[in-house]
Amino acid sequence: MHIQTEGKRTLKKDQLQPPLFSEAVGTVISRAKIKNGATFVVPPISQAKVGDILDIYSDTETGLWSSRLQLSELHLGKSLEFRVLAFHFDDTDWANAYYVLTQGGAQFVSEMSQYKVTD
Repeated sequence: MHIQTEGKRTLKKDQLQPPLFSEAVGTVISRAKIKNGATFVVPPISQAKVGDILDIYSDTETGLWSSRLQLSELHLGKSLEFRVLAFHFDDTDWANAYYVLTQGGAQFVSEMSQYKVTD
């Protein structure tokens, strides 16, 4: 029996710098600094092209937050900022952040940033 499946190629791309939360000090996020939410920052992606898809993710022990952006000329060559609502960080002691750049059928995964969330 021959079964045909469809798949995507997922690659680790060392050139993709890890994202960060701008309110963090090192690897610590204080809830006092994110009462109105946190800023997820994707550094400039030199490999990005118009039409690429950028998926960003932050996961905690209480859930996953994500957002998707189709890149245009306005997004290329600069840092991109996304607002993450404060409730995402409620009742958790940690948060991870990473992003995926999709070009055609290939996916390039950034390094993951890991944070401790404190009161």
